[in-house]
Parts: sequence; structure tokens; C-alpha cells
Amino acid sequence: MITAPVPFLVARQPIWDRDHKVVGFEILFRRHSADTRAIFEDGSAASAQVMVEGVIVDGLASLTGGLPAWINVTKELLAPGVSSVLHPSRSFVLEVLEDIPFDYEVLRACREARRDGFRLALDDVTTPDRIREAQGTAEIAKIDMQAADGHAFRAIASLARAKGLKVLAEKVETDVDLALAVFEGSTSSSGMR
Repeated sequence: MITAPVPFLVARQPIWDRDHKVVGFEILFRRHSADTRAIFEDGSAASAQVMVEGVIVDGLASLTGGLPAWINVTKELLAPGVSSVLHPSRSFVLEVLEDIPFDYEVLRACREARRDGFRLALDDVTTPDRIREAQGTAEIAKIDMQAADGHAFRAIASLARAKGLKVLAEKVETDVDLALAVFEGSTSSSGMR
């Protein structure tokens, strides 16, 4: 059950390619301007508010300048068919959150979303198992650089590329993180750089 809307702000995190060009923005829910992380009771409600109020009402172009908008989706939002809320032609990348198990319902919803024209990314990947569990439904693996050490990052990136996924290093916070991501073939990155 999705709870009632609460006042919030929309934050955006740039996503860069290997040449340090901004190629998209992750659109994020924040309760207060000083928040550095999401704080909410209901992830589905937070994502739904970002979709409806932050993206649809205020206009995607004002948030992303026409670049793709990356939006977190919960199982609750993904399973009923996200196409009923967002139109895939508006350059959305749906981020399947790390706590969503790839059960039959989620796999079916991911396949439907891809069929409808959405791009899907696996959010906060920390082990190669997450890529296997997705069973080819995603096209991008966002590897969490703060949770996956260098060895784990290499293993995840290698499997992702072998399965045909693009690799995005996320939570890139130092030049060392960036160097590892580029060396291991990440096509883009997001973080505090």
C-alpha cells in the first residue's frame, strides 16, 4: 500500500561517461535540502512522488536538460506495469533497487518494461549473483564502489560485460575510485567527484 504524499525536494545526481561528459541524471527523493541520503518510510511512495510531481508535473526537461532520467523503482511500482505511469519515449532508465528479489513477478515486470521500451539498470550491485538473478532483464549494472572492493568490482564488471550489460560505477568518490572504474571498463560513473 502506497502512503500519502509528504513534502519533498527533487535532487539530481549527474551520470558521466568515460570522457567526463554528463549523459544523464539520477532523480532522487529528499525530504530536506540538507539531506545527503534518502529518508522515507515508504520507498514506493517516495518514488511515485518523484515520478508524478518531480518529473511529470515540473517537466523532465527542466530537471535533465533532455538527458535520460534515472529513477528508482520498487517492486510495488514495477510489478503493476510502470508504463501506466511513465512513457518510455521520455528517456527514462528504471533502476531496479538492490532489495528487490528477482521472483517470477519481478522478472515478468522487467521483461514487460523492456518490451515497452524502457531501459533497466540494476542498482547498487555488490556481487556477481545479482547479475545472474536478473536473468538478462537489465542492460546496465550499477556497481557500488563503496560496497564492492577492487576484486569484487572486477568480478562483477567482468560478468556484466560477458552477459552484455553496460557497467556503471556508482558512488565514485575519489580519484582512485575513478581510475579503477575506468581501468575495469566502466562506461560511465556517478558520484561526488
